[in-house]
Amino acid sequence: MRHFESSKSHTERRIVLRHLKSSQSRTVWLRALAIFLLIMLVCTVLSRIAASFTVAQVVVVNPTERRITHTVTVGGVVEKNKERVVFTQPNILVRSISVQVGQSVKKGSVLMQLDSNSLQEQIDLVSSSIRELERGIARAKEDDAYTREKMQWEVNVAAQKVKQAKDTLARYRRLSSDKKDQATGEQLVQAVSTAQEEYARALMTQKEELRASSRAVEDAQNASGENGSLDSLYKKWKKLKRLKKKDGKICASKSGVITEIITGAGQMTADTAVLKMSDNRAGLRFVTQITKDDAEYVSVGDEVTVKIADQDIEGVTIDSLEANETGEMLNATVIVPAKKLSIGQSGEMTLTRDSEKYSCTVPIMALSQENNRSFVYVIDEKETVLGTQTIARKVEVTVLDKNDSYAAIESSELNAQSEVIEDMDRYVEEGDRVRLADY
Repeated sequence: MRHFESSKSHTERRIVLRHLKSSQSRTVWLRALAIFLLIMLVCTVLSRIAASFTVAQVVVVNPTERRITHTVTVGGVVEKNKERVVFTQPNILVRSISVQVGQSVKKGSVLMQLDSNSLQEQIDLVSSSIRELERGIARAKEDDAYTREKMQWEVNVAAQKVKQAKDTLARYRRLSSDKKDQATGEQLVQAVSTAQEEYARALMTQKEELRASSRAVEDAQNASGENGSLDSLYKKWKKLKRLKKKDGKICASKSGVITEIITGAGQMTADTAVLKMSDNRAGLRFVTQITKDDAEYVSVGDEVTVKIADQDIEGVTIDSLEANETGEMLNATVIVPAKKLSIGQSGEMTLTRDSEKYSCTVPIMALSQENNRSFVYVIDEKETVLGTQTIARKVEVTVLDKNDSYAAIESSELNAQSEVIEDMDRYVEEGDRVRLADY
């Protein structure tokens, strides 16, 4: 009986010990799991901290529909409302003068008639000059394309020779020893070296030839013919066509009195004014100068706001636009009421013009340029071994219009849902990881 009780007690002790060991083992595993989870948490935090230093934060926007607003703001001064001058295109025969000095004329009155044949000769001359410059550009582009194709072919041939030399050497080295000799091996090694040198020379020649052909295209695009640059010829051609549409008639843009006839009947027009006339309206004029860059947004008759001292004069319009002596600026005149103004006061003229409505516009900060090409970055989701990552992708665009705030762009890859990077906290390149900013 005692033996039975002793055996039973011993068995119970073993069960208790086994239970204790099992409990201790579970405690160890739980502690290990807790430590592992803590390490994972620390690694995650460190990873996010590292990402905040290495992965660019970006702000994205969706392309939107809007008009591009162009604002021209220039300073000027109040002057006496003196006589106005009338310009036309040079080197055209004046067929007749319809007015005389001292005569009052109304707006729209015919001042002089240009000879239609002489006008057409100028149109033909300018058109011929345009075609000549365009042919030069076309030839330069053709030569550039041919050079690029030719040099790439030569580089490819040199690369193929390197490959062939290396393949021949590799086949020779695989031969058994009894089929090899030192002289042949050295010749094949030298052949590889020579082919590599030829390839390097081909690459250098390609670089030099492409630089020269690119510069030739640039020179052709910036070339000026006997009658001016391509840009100036285009503008002159448009003005001549407008004159022809009006049958060569030069009309008064405002009512006034003829004060001087500079170019008479039977004479050729020059770069200077053809006649002068005073303005019937009393008052003063605000005179300013507009740069060539802003000139495309400004026309006679445009409504502007002139701010002089504490006065905002609204509803006034540009009365005249005339090239200055250097031809680099346009002199703009705005007739302003004389009340509360005095000669010599300085002020500021502001003109705002809205473009057509564009379907795809982005903030100007989102637009980048490289090698005369415009592009934006969009964000894409990419599956990797580490999971889904957000990357930046470059999308080339065509800029249709822009101002200081927005750009109207065109690209088949963009739509209203595209996420375009507007701002970033560091430089981003194609394929870089990015993350959306928290702010």
